[in-house]
Amino acid sequence: HQRPSHGGTLNIAGGVLNMHESSIFSRLGLGTISLTGGRLEGVRTIELGKPFVQSGGAFVPENATVYDGYDLDGGEIEIEFGAHRRISVVGDINIASLGTSIMVTGYGPMRMGTYTVFSTISGGLTGEFEHIKGLSIYPGLIEVWYSSNAVRVRFNRDFVRRWC
Repeated sequence: HQRPSHGGTLNIAGGVLNMHESSIFSRLGLGTISLTGGRLEGVRTIELGKPFVQSGGAFVPENATVYDGYDLDGGEIEIEFGAHRRISVVGDINIASLGTSIMVTGYGPMRMGTYTVFSTISGGLTGEFEHIKGLSIYPGLIEVWYSSNAVRVRFNRDFVRRWC
């Protein structure tokens, strides 16, 4: 008589895994996501019973909630404006200051203002991204602000970006 497995590792080392607004659960803390390369897209919820650790690749959320903490040891978070996507974390957020980046993208109208893109619901935030990419190529357009519980992107003027 075999018992069902409640663990395992989802390895993403290259390519694209699009979850199409689905969730990843391992509430007993036995499962692991290994994001070392490639792209993990479209996730709504990650609940592993322990912090989600990203050491490479790109995490492209779909208004995601990550439970039990998020350790960004390397790699990139991509936030798309126009859709106002964000990541909410239940637990602590730890951002390594070397080898991490935030990619701010978007098309269509973007209004001047400050937008929370990465925040903790219960816990604290430590660290800052080493690189800011994407719309930062437009001088003076965006600033990234850090507080004890959130990362915010400020658009300093209204902006419209169209597909080329």
